[in-house]
Amino acid sequence: GFYLSPKVSVRYTKSFGHSVYSCGPLSASESLVSVPSHYLLNVVSVLSSIHTYKASCSGSSSCTGPELLLVHRCYLAVELGAMLTQLSSFQMVAMFLLLESKRGSASFFHPFLTFLAASFDACHSLPLTWLFNDSSDLILLLPHSMRAHQQKIYTRFTADYNAVLSFLTSLSVDYAVLVADKLEFLKFWLAINTRCLYNHNFTLCPLIDFLNHTADQDSSVQLLNTINFTKNDTHFDFSLRITSNSTNPTPAPNLQIYLNYGPHSNEFLINEYGFKLPYDQNSWNDLDLTHYLLNSLSLKPFQYKYLNN
Repeated sequence: GFYLSPKVSVRYTKSFGHSVYSCGPLSASESLVSVPSHYLLNVVSVLSSIHTYKASCSGSSSCTGPELLLVHRCYLAVELGAMLTQLSSFQMVAMFLLLESKRGSASFFHPFLTFLAASFDACHSLPLTWLFNDSSDLILLLPHSMRAHQQKIYTRFTADYNAVLSFLTSLSVDYAVLVADKLEFLKFWLAINTRCLYNHNFTLCPLIDFLNHTADQDSSVQLLNTINFTKNDTHFDFSLRITSNSTNPTPAPNLQIYLNYGPHSNEFLINEYGFKLPYDQNSWNDLDLTHYLLNSLSLKPFQYKYLNN
């Protein structure tokens, strides 16, 4: 079953939001969390959930309300093989989150979905969200490289939205209304983009997404996510790796436990996750002057041609 070490706890602070802290000394490779696979959200659990729903609700439905009945009919109409070939993992999970959210408390994932939907309020710092509210003019204030990155994310989002819309309408034009609210789809799309673990298997995992990012790969406390699927895909396990240093060989109580997301600059972190690190804490920061240099060199064709080659 689910296991959470008594040596760790989740706390909320204004500075870090929900974060994971140590409650006592931790040993190298000590198991912190074990999450059964049926609590995860990935391609396997999505296919399993829809298959189980179809098998148990193949007859008449007791669903009340037009939207709930529409989701019911949509699930019955879905061909799992076609869904696998027509949608990417990201698109499939995003569609499932959206449909399950409409089922309310009838969904097994309702508590997690409620948390994800509420977390969207904290995404106002993501430039992508500015396109969907009254802050779109702020995008013009971003450096050129950040605007280019934001545009790539928007293009990716639009492609995923259109793919899901196309898949649902291929089942019936009636199902298009389920994804008609683009902002609602964005909420769950961002939940995946900002919280998914990609190592070995595309997965949304409750609790693990409370781990904040650190750029310091040599810090005394690091969490290595090791996705250890058993033969029956029963568990998703995490263990802690301690990198000792001379001042703090083992983490003491009340220290925050971090997960390194990768070697990312603040520009990347803001666009993809909606936060940044203090500049003196991020050794991966860079400054892209390409656009400005090329503009200045455009008045000097010889130098431009030379550098371009």
